[in-house]
Amino acid sequence: LQEVEAAIKSPESPTYTWNTLHELAPAFGTVGVVIGTDQLLALPKWYRFPELLGQAHWLILLRAGGPNEALVYETLASWEGSGLIRKCPFPILCEEGLTHFITQTGARATVLSVIRTQAPDVSSTWIRSEIAKTGEIPANALSPEVANYLLENGLYGTKNRK
Repeated sequence: LQEVEAAIKSPESPTYTWNTLHELAPAFGTVGVVIGTDQLLALPKWYRFPELLGQAHWLILLRAGGPNEALVYETLASWEGSGLIRKCPFPILCEEGLTHFITQTGARATVLSVIRTQAPDVSSTWIRSEIAKTGEIPANALSPEVANYLLENGLYGTKNRK
């Protein structure tokens, strides 16, 4: 993918989900994007929002004990009020614990689903922030395997911190 190659060549330059989704579309059609509530709240700042919503199915994970639950539903209600999304009209899709919305781009509809999880309230955004502040991976935030992977590959600002 060109977007991945650009990220490798210039790791400090931004890459865009919009571009990645457009590169994936010919091979895979509509794909899914999984994000936490922190990224849902930041989504309006993403490149080519709101058009971006129509380029993938979106799964938003509500982490156990997370402080953003009320903000998530306020955000979705605001988007629904503006006509950006609408409640899923297919009750069979709306299983317990899931909230579904439909986005419409031309003839294509994509689904935005909110899923409650038991995952701890630890986001990649928070981990990056903590590494930037302290230079260390936060204790007990990641499994040893994931922490080692970050260190070995210089990810999340861990470059040269092995």
